[in-house]
Amino acid sequence: MPDSIIPSTKSLCKVSSKYRMRNIFDQYTQPENRLTHALASSLAAEPLLLRKFVRWATGERILNGRKLEVLEQRLPGEEEEAVDEAEAERRGVPNAGIHDRDRWALIIKSKIESPLTRDQLERHRRVAERRGFTNSHLLALVTGLPRRFDLDDVKILTWTQLYSWLLQEGQSEWAKRLTTYMEVLERKLVAEEHLKEGTLSVFSGTPFGKDYPYNYHEAKRLLWLAMSDLRKRSDLKRELGKVPLRAGRPAITGREGTSVWDFLPIAKAKSATNFTQFPHLTLAIQQERLLTIVTVPNGIRREFRRNLLAGGATYQKSAGS
Repeated sequence: MPDSIIPSTKSLCKVSSKYRMRNIFDQYTQPENRLTHALASSLAAEPLLLRKFVRWATGERILNGRKLEVLEQRLPGEEEEAVDEAEAERRGVPNAGIHDRDRWALIIKSKIESPLTRDQLERHRRVAERRGFTNSHLLALVTGLPRRFDLDDVKILTWTQLYSWLLQEGQSEWAKRLTTYMEVLERKLVAEEHLKEGTLSVFSGTPFGKDYPYNYHEAKRLLWLAMSDLRKRSDLKRELGKVPLRAGRPAITGREGTSVWDFLPIAKAKSATNFTQFPHLTLAIQQERLLTIVTVPNGIRREFRRNLLAGGATYQKSAGS
């Protein structure tokens, strides 16, 4: 990869903070290609991280003496520069790839919004084999694992799994840069409401405090992560009577304020025309605190309210069963 794509830490430090520069990883229009470019750039810049990534993705240990090459928007064996996004889409070129200049290759297909298809992956494999890479692996990076997928030899991992793995590589400078960019891109996608399902990172608490001022867009991203995790919590569903937890607010607003909030409606409230007519779970990320509430709305039926208050804690625990 050209040196101009990977500026050194020293050169980055020379840039005055008064200039708002484009992130070094923002080289494409489509989110999938931006994220793949960040991954490919980081792996190409740090050979040790590259070898660890290959082992994480395929289970194969790559020896130090084995030369690996990282590709973007072009196929193994092509010597020309990477094609633009439109041309790559037309030709069915994979988002990225890694190969050893011999027979081994790892083909990477990235997805954020669009679905993963079998035809795309099979075409990538056929092209790689025609170019002599008979020992090829397929890796798909997605926001959510598909319910059914009939290609057993395809490794499907989520971006959150990659993010969690990168966090474990704490000594790697490029792993830190990549995780930071994943958070930045995720914040943009959530703000633009492009990330409808799934996440790129994982919820690890709220950082706001004296040394980390509250930021609306960051709070919105963290709220999105927390609510996504809560909807998957089997223990929470069990306590609520094994009911599925649905999405709450269709859009998170309030960028001028110092608080963002969302709620988890309980599935048994499906007959209610408004979430305020049935108890629900509320989570708010505020400037000074994280607030969790079990909300019993004023608009619920009188009989329900009377029974809930009369039953006490024991009744409230068993009410969902």
